[in-house]
Amino acid sequence: VEVLDLASGATVFTSSQHQTPVRWASVKWHPTDDTRLAAGLGSLLYIWDIATEESIVLQAGSPDGIGYTDGGDFPEIIMAGDWSLSGDHLAACSLGGTLRTWTRTGEEWILDLDMFVRQISSVAWSPDSELLYVGLGLGLGTVDPVTGEIQSLGERTINPGFVTSIDLSPDGQRLASGTVYG
Repeated sequence: VEVLDLASGATVFTSSQHQTPVRWASVKWHPTDDTRLAAGLGSLLYIWDIATEESIVLQAGSPDGIGYTDGGDFPEIIMAGDWSLSGDHLAACSLGGTLRTWTRTGEEWILDLDMFVRQISSVAWSPDSELLYVGLGLGLGTVDPVTGEIQSLGERTINPGFVTSIDLSPDGQRLASGTVYG
């Protein structure tokens, strides 16, 4: 993971804390603190303070580091992570189907939701932090972060394919999604 200062072109932060080679790294800035960065590496989610280089490590994927999928067993990866707008909630989903959410209480992160959802690929908080929007294989859905209840929003019809990325508009009225086909 590397942070580049766009004004100077200089690298202002790198992390070599995660020593195991990974196939995928996902990163997401904290919405209100430009020194905090969450990064999924392997089955772990790191929360870095890039000013102090201190980090908190959360187990976000399979503890054994293996993503068990319909297509076989692969090294676990964190597919996506998202902060709530307040920055007090964090969600992450993994290749192996783990969906976890945490709430920040002071400097501690408390695990709220730990569930298995086959083919979850992306996650985005609603503006009020009351709902998670998720990519579910070929479709879209919502997850109640308290109960874990899943509601399908249906499959994508224009560019069907495995959903790789989603994002909710700031007003919560539009959900953008991308697939392996666009």
